[in-house]
Amino acid sequence: MNKGIEGLVDRRAAEADAQKLYDAGEKKLGTDEETFINILCTRSAWQIQAINKAYEKISKKRLIEAIASETSGDFKRALTTTLLANINPAMAFAEHLRKAIRGAGTNDDELMRIIVWRSEIDMKEIKNCYLTRYNKDLVEDVKNDTSGDYEKLLVRLLGGH
Repeated sequence: MNKGIEGLVDRRAAEADAQKLYDAGEKKLGTDEETFINILCTRSAWQIQAINKAYEKISKKRLIEAIASETSGDFKRALTTTLLANINPAMAFAEHLRKAIRGAGTNDDELMRIIVWRSEIDMKEIKNCYLTRYNKDLVEDVKNDTSGDYEKLLVRLLGGH
């Protein structure tokens, strides 16, 4: 009997789904969007992680790269976000925080929502992903983009001082 997370993953089903995704995308001219939607929106995070690994063995390309080359626009963003949120949630949140901070003006709703929601769950991991991806410290970026009591609150939730 399988124990732990391994017991939640059906390897054969993951391999079959990976093959279906390959057949619906890279293997054919055009993309069968419905197959991507059905698989990526109905499987558990653990199953999607297994599908992602199985896909790389079939294609020699990462699933996220295949999605990027086979799709476009909002559909591409939705699929890549769905995949990333399932295979590396901390990186997905790091990317969303960067988008909320970057450029003119701050998306305060997004910034607060993620920081408050994740502060006691995986903020340390999110900060590490942010540093790895952008070579910047998340706390410093938040300090540079906010002020006053709002800044103090966010920095405290981020585990800064």
